[in-house]
Amino acid sequence: MNSKWKKTIIFTTALLAATSFTACGFSRSQGTGSIPTLVAPAQEKKNTITVKRGDFELKSFLAGRIVPEVAKDMYFKGNGGYLSKINVKVGDEVKKGDIIAELDKDEINQQIKEQEIQLQLVKIDCEEAEKNNASDFDKERLKLRFSLEEMRLNQLNENLKNSTIISDMNGVVMGVQNFRAHQRVEAFQPLVVVAEKNKFLVQCDIRNAKLTLGTKVNIGIKIVLAQSSADGEVISNTILEQSPSKNNGNSNSSEPPEENSRIVIKFNSEPKDFKFGDDVTVHYIASKATNTLILPTNAIKFGAGNRPFVKLLKDGDVTEKYIEIGLNDEKNTEIISGLSENDTIIVD
Repeated sequence: MNSKWKKTIIFTTALLAATSFTACGFSRSQGTGSIPTLVAPAQEKKNTITVKRGDFELKSFLAGRIVPEVAKDMYFKGNGGYLSKINVKVGDEVKKGDIIAELDKDEINQQIKEQEIQLQLVKIDCEEAEKNNASDFDKERLKLRFSLEEMRLNQLNENLKNSTIISDMNGVVMGVQNFRAHQRVEAFQPLVVVAEKNKFLVQCDIRNAKLTLGTKVNIGIKIVLAQSSADGEVISNTILEQSPSKNNGNSNSSEPPEENSRIVIKFNSEPKDFKFGDDVTVHYIASKATNTLILPTNAIKFGAGNRPFVKLLKDGDVTEKYIEIGLNDEKNTEIISGLSENDTIIVD
């Protein structure tokens, strides 16, 4: 082997040795580092709620209006007549003896003057008959005529009295009919309504009312930016009319007929900040269950056939459990069956 080839073999051998040494050194340094630790995937935390036992109240409300406890129609008596003026407007306070309205009195005053003259003439005739020793028949006839004319005068004076409406109570004007001056007003035709001041009731006209006598309520009203409320109770529930059930008027339907009712509520004490005609909201407890299972409404789902169910968590397993529900509102629901106290429910 010549010298040139020997040098080449020696150089290659040295190069391979150096490369092998470097690789081994690198492998050792890598082996001395820390070994990465495997981390288990994070478990998803479930929102749960526990079934509890307690009392449940289903609250409801209805719209009502403040009406007077005592109100009276004011009208002309006698024969009626042509309106002269109405002296009050809605909201006015009146006192006993105040003049509410008047008829035109020109005609009746003229009739009274004429009748007074006629009565005076008959009186003169009676006196002349006495002076002239008239027959008893003539004297009796004149006496009867005098009595008749006197009765006519008394009637005209009564008509004059009836041409004015005078309030017989203290109160506030609730309503005034839209009559114009010189318009004909019949006798006993209601013209003005006066109510006793600060004696309020609440009236609610509603369909299918379930409120019974004695039901406790709270009456609320908005006053500008504030609110006011007072307590009361139902004193009457009157059916105004009945209409067939919604089942197409089928007489064989088991559904009861719909009823339009008028609920009347009295205040437990004289309310403040209320006035006649105010619209109010009446709050009451529609139903109540005691010592019952209660679950937040948002924990309940509905499946096929609108059947309610919940996601029950037990021993780490989640199952869908059908339940029977009772009273419910936006916040809570009564559980009739399907769950037990302290069951754990998943809330999505």
